[in-house]
Amino acid sequence: MQSQVLLMDEPLSNLGALLRLEMRAELKRLLAELGATTIYVTHDQIEAMSMGDRIAVMKDGIIEQVDHPPPSTTSRRTSSSADSSATRP
Repeated sequence: MQSQVLLMDEPLSNLGALLRLEMRAELKRLLAELGATTIYVTHDQIEAMSMGDRIAVMKDGIIEQVDHPPPSTTSRRTSSSADSSATRP
């Protein structure tokens, strides 16, 4: 039986910058091939924008915004999601 939903919590966080870039591309290819819905948790905005086709911004366990990657970088709807654009983990 193949999984229909995958949960990935910071899967690339312990990798160096170059390996992270390479694995991001490979992981994106593999996930597209599998066709499973994937919930991908990351604090890295660049990683989120490159991996996701929908992005959710959460604060204190509450989803504040859900959008497609390009608009969510330019039109933050909440103050905490706007603040997250200016800070990096």
